[in-house]
Amino acid sequence: MSGKYKCPDKGYCLYAAEYMTSLLSALAAETEGVKYSDDIEYVHRCRVATRRLRAAMSVFEECFPKKEFGVWLKQIKGITGSLGEARDLDVQVDFLKGFLSSEEQHGSKVFFIAGDAAGKTNQANVSETAIIPVYSEEDDDRAGVSVVSRIVNFFRHIFSPGTVEDKNGETALAPEYNFRASDPYTAGIECLITRLEQKRKSIQPEVIKSIESFEKSKTAEKMGTYLRAMIVEADLNQTDIHSPYSFEKAFYNITLAEEGLYWYERFLKDPSLVKRHHEMRISAKKFRYTIETYSGLYEGELKDQIKVMKKLQDYLGDMHDCDVWAAFLDDFIDEERKRNIEFFGNDRFFMFVLPGLNFLKENRISKRTELYTKLLEYWDGMKKEHFREDLGSVISLPLQSSLNRIIDSSPEDSPIHIALIGDVHANLPALEAVLADAKERGAAAVINTGDFIGYGAFPDQTVSKIRAEHIISVIGNYDLSVLKSKTKKKSLPKNRHKRFAMEWAYKELSDENKRYLKLLPKNLSLMVKGMSLYVTHGSPDSIKDYINETTPDDLLRSYISGTGADFIITGHTHTQYAKKIDDTWFINTGSVGRPDDGDPRACYAMLSLNPFSLYHVRVPYDVERAVEEIYRKNLPESFARIFREGKPLDIIMYSD
Repeated sequence: MSGKYKCPDKGYCLYAAEYMTSLLSALAAETEGVKYSDDIEYVHRCRVATRRLRAAMSVFEECFPKKEFGVWLKQIKGITGSLGEARDLDVQVDFLKGFLSSEEQHGSKVFFIAGDAAGKTNQANVSETAIIPVYSEEDDDRAGVSVVSRIVNFFRHIFSPGTVEDKNGETALAPEYNFRASDPYTAGIECLITRLEQKRKSIQPEVIKSIESFEKSKTAEKMGTYLRAMIVEADLNQTDIHSPYSFEKAFYNITLAEEGLYWYERFLKDPSLVKRHHEMRISAKKFRYTIETYSGLYEGELKDQIKVMKKLQDYLGDMHDCDVWAAFLDDFIDEERKRNIEFFGNDRFFMFVLPGLNFLKENRISKRTELYTKLLEYWDGMKKEHFREDLGSVISLPLQSSLNRIIDSSPEDSPIHIALIGDVHANLPALEAVLADAKERGAAAVINTGDFIGYGAFPDQTVSKIRAEHIISVIGNYDLSVLKSKTKKKSLPKNRHKRFAMEWAYKELSDENKRYLKLLPKNLSLMVKGMSLYVTHGSPDSIKDYINETTPDDLLRSYISGTGADFIITGHTHTQYAKKIDDTWFINTGSVGRPDDGDPRACYAMLSLNPFSLYHVRVPYDVERAVEEIYRKNLPESFARIFREGKPLDIIMYSD
């Protein structure tokens, strides 16, 4: 491989290789059928395989050499594009045949009066309309006349009005031509089917050419060779796909796709927002494909969640199909009328097919309304069933799974040590010192109660460090305020130093780290050795609330009742705290980067289970390094004093 490549994580790349190998096999199984079979399902399955490959490549890009990745992705996109129109036409024809069959089964005695060019009845001028009586065949003594014969009669009427051919083949005068059909719309729909089948047939050579071009490029073989080499290497090294990095990426990408879908919720209540509903359909498909991509990492393979998303996608997809039909039929009617006039010199035959086209359009508009109602009901049902919350609990910041493996790999009677940190506030030197100390003390995992950034000179580096260490994290109130600082200026603090701190931190953060922070949950529930840990920044009620020595026991008990947790772990106060109420421990981690108790040393808590122990640790760190960076970046002197003196900004500014 000539492209630059550096595997970010062996377990993650092994998972990518195994998953994408299965997709390549699925693609290979369909290409011959696409070229030579009349079964439309070959095109469908082939297109789905390419879409899944593209979705997988978008999240596994870092596992591929850059140069080859671009070439391979372009080739796969080419197939998806060429199959798109073919599949759409296949679906349309298949739908129309089914629609025609189902409607024919409900034939009844009706009269259709074909009116003006728009297909509307002109009751004021009935004498100038073509009246077509429609009966069930058993009621008509001319039922034996074939469709072909009836069409021939119609053409004779166009060019020689007044004569028709009966079922015995005899010609008779017909002062008024009444074209017999089993229903008022069959002819129009059959005409549409014919046009679509003609178009589908005309593009098949391009479909074959695209498949052959892909085969000639050997893209599948090259990708397969590369992926198999990754699998062999991983097998030799006994690599496990269930790495912390794998779960972190799964959580990040699933949550990102989920956010994309739920952004469109605001447009659901307005049925006229067709474009937004179409965009929501695309987001739903991306969300489902992303869940499917990572499903193999989880017990149960997220089958229930995929099933829910499949049904949502079906509702949105069927609605979109109705929208497409309505728009398409408007254009088709105009084009077909022009075709008839050009061929016959008039639109009399077109008036024969128009009722069916208008009927189909009205049916699709009506169906869209029906589907829209069902979509709203289904979406409300998803909310009532807590779909989003349940999915979040399964994938929640993958660390639960990695933590479980740490626990499972340790002897049953051995202790588990967990470092509890919080309120780092962009103080990278303090964070590095705490993590080093926790490692020396045997911490198997680290849990972070939020407030990554604020006042310190290392906001982006701090977030990147916490991500790189796979630290279990929730978002803090300060993190949220920084993320909102660009769009919600009125919500910023009036104090100019506090305001400046937020705006400066926002500018310093990379887009990647902004997205990471935005996707963090406000709370997280974990199970360790049969004990439940509830993690949040402030309190179970709000990340802005404080839990400290002044919190009433009755309020603490309400938190216990609401969470059912054995340990409720918080931050926000910047002071260490621990208290047991009934059988639940409340633990405040203290602050890594900004202690408020006058002791500038970093603070964190060490929780041990089996047997239980809990203590807070104060860790000296290179304060001057943190201060010097503040000066180097021209931040206010008051920020430097926060770290030197271990006091809050308000006290420092008041003392001045």
